[in-house]
Amino acid sequence: MFMQLLFVSWWRKIGNLKNAPRVKLVEEDRRVKLMTTYTPQFLGIPAVWTQGGGDRNIGEGIVIGFVDSGINPDHPSFAYDPTTTTNYTPQHFSGACEEGPLFPETSCNGKIVSARFFSAGAQATAVLNASVDILSPFDAVGHGSHVASIAAGNFGVPVVVNGLYYGQATGMAPRARIAVYKAIYPSIGTLSDVLAAIDQVSITCTLHLSLHNSQRLQPPLSEHISGQVNWIIYHYNKS
Repeated sequence: MFMQLLFVSWWRKIGNLKNAPRVKLVEEDRRVKLMTTYTPQFLGIPAVWTQGGGDRNIGEGIVIGFVDSGINPDHPSFAYDPTTTTNYTPQHFSGACEEGPLFPETSCNGKIVSARFFSAGAQATAVLNASVDILSPFDAVGHGSHVASIAAGNFGVPVVVNGLYYGQATGMAPRARIAVYKAIYPSIGTLSDVLAAIDQVSITCTLHLSLHNSQRLQPPLSEHISGQVNWIIYHYNKS
């Protein structure tokens, strides 16, 4: 009887709260959990994978270019898949692998098909910290690697942090190849380096471009970048 009275009292309080001024909604609290590796399922991507040749083949023949902070070539999301043709690159694509600290030439392994870095603007603007501002395509902060893994990371990569298993991570187009255009450094990022990277994208004819930086561009720079990206799309549609 006592528990019943408590329940009735609690329910009345909820009813009063729902009808109180300035209260828009009363909702029962529920448990939640992190869903870090469930983006493909959340977006309904597996259905698209099925239409495109299966989850292990989607993205085949595509190069995605990333103008960002570089890439970590040792991450399993970018490991070479021996079932693919050695050093396969899509038709019309031409890239180069610039080696340097923490980024040997073998880093371009068939999954990563091109890697460049642009630092003239950064070096002219600030004194770089040699311990983190690595003059190579290597990613010292993880942002570029994170973005690349979301778009084109390998299929079914186990996610283990501090011995804890968090499921398997898969990029949206796991068989796509990656072209890296490093233009942002931990100490500084300059628009001139970003523009130099985008110009290189138009030369190498990367199929898809991912550009991540915080600068709000105004004309004519925004028009220049838009024109370069549209030129890339036009070039491939024409071909």
